[in-house]
This record gives sequence, structure tokens and C-alpha cells, in this order.
Amino acid sequence: MANRIPRVPVREQDPKVRATNFEEVCYGYNDQEAALEASRCLNCKNPRCVAACPVNVQIPKFISAVAVGNFADAAAIIGEGLQAFCIKGSVADDRKVGLGHGNLASMLLREETTCFAFLAGHESFAAAEGAIGIAKSANKVRKTPLK
Repeated sequence: MANRIPRVPVREQDPKVRATNFEEVCYGYNDQEAALEASRCLNCKNPRCVAACPVNVQIPKFISAVAVGNFADAAAIIGEGLQAFCIKGSVADDRKVGLGHGNLASMLLREETTCFAFLAGHESFAAAEGAIGIAKSANKVRKTPLK
């Protein structure tokens, strides 16, 4: 019989507070909540979740990494799935954008990474904005914020 750990509710802004701002409503999980939710995985012999995923993310590997608090490896696994989502022959596919985002997140989540700088020309503004967003998100869970 499968373990019976109840679902971990996702923290959200109070409705009265969110009616007064445009901030994110869903706060997501903190690291302990994410690990507890990941521990609910059934570890199926033939995981249907991978086949059902439109980009074939290796979900059991991702969940296993989250369950032990290894968010850097989890980010790299998601990056592999993002790369599979890129249209073959597109600029995103050629430049390995999915892998890049996953690897960047993975690097920024590792505590041995202490600073972040992004240099981009005018044609890479969107890439810079995305990278800065990844860095800001990483800082939310790091013990020591990036410089």
C-alpha cells in the first residue's frame, strides 16, 4: 500500500491582501514543504508521469532530488525537459536555451556559487531578463544571497 502522507497545501497570499496588490498569489513551497510533498511519490516501477509529460521530464529523478533537498540537481533535470520542448532547428534549440536555463538555475542554487553577473548585448535583453529572474528566485532559497 502506498504511503499516506497528505498533500502539502501551497501557501498563498491572503485574499484581502492580494486584492490590494499585483504580487504573486501563490508563494509555492519552501524547501521543507517541497521535500515533504516529494516524499509522497509512489516510485512506480513504470512511471506513467514521464510518458504523460509533454517534454518527457524525468519526473522521478526530479522528485528524488527534491525529496533530499538537492534543488540544484532538480533544476538541471527540469532544464533537460525544457530543452526537449524547444522546436527542432529553432534558435532556442540551436542555442540550447532549455539546458542553459536549467544549468544556470542549478549553478545559482549551489552555495559554492557566490556571485552572479550577466553581460548581454541589446539582442539578448530577453535572455538577460530571464537570467536575472532565475537569480532572484535562487536567492529566495539560498542560505547566503548571491552578490
